[in-house]
Amino acid sequence: MVGSAETEEMQAANEQLSRETLSQMRAIISEQKTALNKGPVLHSDLQNLSGDEEVAVIVELSEMPVALKKGINKISGKKFTKTDEQNVQEKVKAQQKKFENQLNSKGIKGKIHFAYNYTFNGVSLKLKASQVKNLLKMDGVKLVEPDVEMKALGNPVANDAISPDPNTAGQFLNVPNVWDLGYQGQNVKVAVLDTGIDYYHPEFQGIYKGGYNFIDQSSRTNYTRDRASDDPYETTPLDRPANKAEFDSNGSSFYTEHGTHVAGIIAAQGNIQPITFRL
Repeated sequence: MVGSAETEEMQAANEQLSRETLSQMRAIISEQKTALNKGPVLHSDLQNLSGDEEVAVIVELSEMPVALKKGINKISGKKFTKTDEQNVQEKVKAQQKKFENQLNSKGIKGKIHFAYNYTFNGVSLKLKASQVKNLLKMDGVKLVEPDVEMKALGNPVANDAISPDPNTAGQFLNVPNVWDLGYQGQNVKVAVLDTGIDYYHPEFQGIYKGGYNFIDQSSRTNYTRDRASDDPYETTPLDRPANKAEFDSNGSSFYTEHGTHVAGIIAAQGNIQPITFRL
């Protein structure tokens, strides 16, 4: 009976995913597992470095991040609870702390800028070029690669002659042509990595499926209240402490709305103002 229940649970979970999605997930997970099982790798652009010039790198560590463990459970038809997520994050953070301690014990003067634990387990840091190869000798290191800035192709135009109205921008994006090809949004999920989302907005009724908050709001110096990791709501005036200016020197407000704007362009349902779209 237990085996039958587990099989039914697996079938129910897999029915929620298309065959194509499952195939893509299996391929990604297989690739990630293979990479994690290999020895430490130093990117070709970082080999044979010397001198005291500061180099920016990203170091991947061996503990599986949350998204990978969640994906493995998903395709196996297993549950992945909040407790499971917390346990995985604790292991990842413990490994990152151990890595940081090793930097000091091995005399590597590296400054960690960011730590990643959800979709990727690793840290970004800067250190002397001559010390980059020493990172491979540290416990848990799987890959060291350059931390580079990527830019879009083309040159910006100072005075763009085209200024389309956002409400009628479809013609500039050739959206109707995409619809005519048969792509009308069915079974499409879009992840927006931005400032957050006003998930109470009428335009997102029935389509918002959850999100993640990457910003630590535990410091009362920077925010007036904490925020759960699964709450991606926009930063509001209620989050602003007295020591923070409402607008900075560039005119940008403390509170945010850009993520909601972007999500609206992608998936607004026309509940407030009729719009031309297909789903």
